[in-house]
Amino acid sequence: MNRLTTLTLMTAVVLGTWCSPRAICAGRPVASQLLPDTTLVYVRIDNAKDLAARFQKTATGRMANDPNVKPLIGALYGSLLEAYQRVEEQVGVPLDKLLSIPQGEICFAVVPPAEGPPQILLWFDAGDRFLDARQLLDRLEEQLVGRGATVTTDRIGDVPFSALKLPFGQGRTIARAEYDNVICLSTDQTLLKQLLGVWLGGEKVKSLADTPHFTTIMSRCQGEPQDPPQLSWYIDPIELLRRAGRRDFSTQAGLAMLAALGVDGVQAAGGSLTFAAQQFDGIGETHLLLETPREGVVKMLALDSGEVTPEPWVPRDASAYVTMNWDVRQTYNEVVRLVNILQGEGTFQKNVLDRVRDRAKLDLEKEVIDAASGRFTLVTWIERPPRWNSQCFLVGIRLKDASASRRVAERLLAQVPPNEMTKEPFGGETIYRFQPRRQNNQPDNQLIRQPTPCVAIVGDYLLLSDSIQLMHQVIVSRSDVSQSLANELDYKLIASKISRRLGEQKAGLVTFSRPEEGLRNVYEMVNSPTIRNQLAAGAANNRALKALHDALTKHPLPPFSVLAQYMAPAGSLMVNDETGVHYTSFALRRE
Repeated sequence: MNRLTTLTLMTAVVLGTWCSPRAICAGRPVASQLLPDTTLVYVRIDNAKDLAARFQKTATGRMANDPNVKPLIGALYGSLLEAYQRVEEQVGVPLDKLLSIPQGEICFAVVPPAEGPPQILLWFDAGDRFLDARQLLDRLEEQLVGRGATVTTDRIGDVPFSALKLPFGQGRTIARAEYDNVICLSTDQTLLKQLLGVWLGGEKVKSLADTPHFTTIMSRCQGEPQDPPQLSWYIDPIELLRRAGRRDFSTQAGLAMLAALGVDGVQAAGGSLTFAAQQFDGIGETHLLLETPREGVVKMLALDSGEVTPEPWVPRDASAYVTMNWDVRQTYNEVVRLVNILQGEGTFQKNVLDRVRDRAKLDLEKEVIDAASGRFTLVTWIERPPRWNSQCFLVGIRLKDASASRRVAERLLAQVPPNEMTKEPFGGETIYRFQPRRQNNQPDNQLIRQPTPCVAIVGDYLLLSDSIQLMHQVIVSRSDVSQSLANELDYKLIASKISRRLGEQKAGLVTFSRPEEGLRNVYEMVNSPTIRNQLAAGAANNRALKALHDALTKHPLPPFSVLAQYMAPAGSLMVNDETGVHYTSFALRRE
């Protein structure tokens, strides 16, 4: 099966989920009840029709259907149709039919058989597009038979069953069965027969739905009470590596090393995705299931609970804000312990602590590790004028004793050559600005922002940034409470949603973002004469750039206010509890 054919099948299965209706049999068992308890990877779309309809209600879907934007999207889609014509000659199915084939439940799984490496199971409900799906698969099968593949047929009860043995790929087999308008494919005949046996009710096996790891994760990723997720997923990463590399010595040696590091304490991971859930544009949940008690690398995930309100210095026009509380000492102690276990007792002291003390005159444990209080904040901000890297960042590390840390910082910075750093007073604070090394090929300042790395201790925070403009804005915000993000209405709205989702729990990490700001920067970039000239020059030798250039020329972007009306703030939170680490992200829905 060549790359073009493989890409076609993937397109039919994946992209089709976004734009196809569904017709599911009411009595069909759900995917997790059909799959065995040994399943290592599981991805399921519950209802393709509902998924497509809900996606159309999201900011992206509504923006694409806006009368001011739709002509541009249509022009780009026309370019896709033109590019697909070569594929259509091989598969014999127009793109619109290809995308509409999956009509109901879709499931992809990786399952280990009794012997050998893990195998793939895939099924999708084709509904009233079943004949189109069969036509596509029959045509691909004919092409492979023409290249030397062989086909055998069988039946499982009343269900026809075929196995296509490929003339390449070490004789790999693709098994296929059709039942109740559902097409099932697998790289292992035995697994597919077992699936059908359970489906038809004649075979009883312990299913994935019965396993504690799966049920624990899925119970934590249920979305909103009235809006169950449209997509769910699950993976057992360590067992997947173990099974896939069973006969490979290097893989097994690597797994043994991971076990020594405690990575095997990651029992499983999973999550869900929900579009257009009540007042939310979308909700994503992820749960990392961890072994108890935690050891090694898993113990290094020392997310703590604490204050998450933006500090006074976080500017009101920040494009994004992330803050977290972390037990730095716990992580550090575990790093030291693992290094000494792997390389010998005293190795960390000799190779790290002693070297840092000798070269930088710094006591790493006392003056760095123990100096941090455990709160870390990241701020992103758009520096004008718009350029490809206009988004700049600032990291804030809260200090236990700012005066002591300032003396340490001054001692370290005194070692920097004068031509590489300058001291600049601003707003009553001292900023240490580093001079970037000059390059032979200087970037175009109209396209690429020249970073201006700098550091300062402001209040009880050590601040590091790649933009002197952002550092100035931070200092201004700290001196004027009205300039702080904490007082902005959109932040307060996100904070209230986070608080409601937390209930009695306490977050170790929260985020706030304004997608509108990132979109504004891209919009201004695309409309800038410099970018348009470069796009026109590149279009001469690049089909994709030509399609984009032609579409933007014939259908200019509407005023930014048309796009901005669909954008709403977003947020996320992370909680560390007895089962592991749970992460929830969401974006609000603007009417």
